[in-house]
Amino acid sequence: MSVLIDTSVYIESIKDAEVQNALEKIVNNMLVLSSEVIDDEIDEAADFLRKTNRKEEAEKLKEIYRKTIGGTIKLTERVIGLSESYSYEILSKLGRQKAKKMENDIRIVSSAAIAGLSKIITINRKTMAADKIVEIYELVNSSKKLKTPEFIKTKEELLKFALSL
Repeated sequence: MSVLIDTSVYIESIKDAEVQNALEKIVNNMLVLSSEVIDDEIDEAADFLRKTNRKEEAEKLKEIYRKTIGGTIKLTERVIGLSESYSYEILSKLGRQKAKKMENDIRIVSSAAIAGLSKIITINRKTMAADKIVEIYELVNSSKKLKTPEFIKTKEELLKFALSL
């Protein structure tokens, strides 16, 4: 079984030892993949931390990320095509602003779906893993014969999942 861990979880792990320990347990028991989008977001977050005089946090973020991932899913034409299908549905059901705001989240989910990952771990419940958005992923994925990854959406769910391994 393989999982994708969203940027929000890595950022939380630099502040929360329980989250960091859960990541370590997951890494020891399964393959953790990332995406090019998450690579870029981690770099941006680390740059921001450095610019705001939090160099230690920036280094910790990069180290946790580096130690966690076992590979990166590339933004292939297929991933981008699925992202565009999600975006079209979000645009038609929830509006242009929501679709634009979610571009990175959509690409992360499409990366996981194309790679056939079973789970996405995020603490981003308001956009990436909101119920209405997950329904759109499921609708699009069903039409393309793809499986929608299960979302682990809270710290509590993350800790419970890690304990189950």
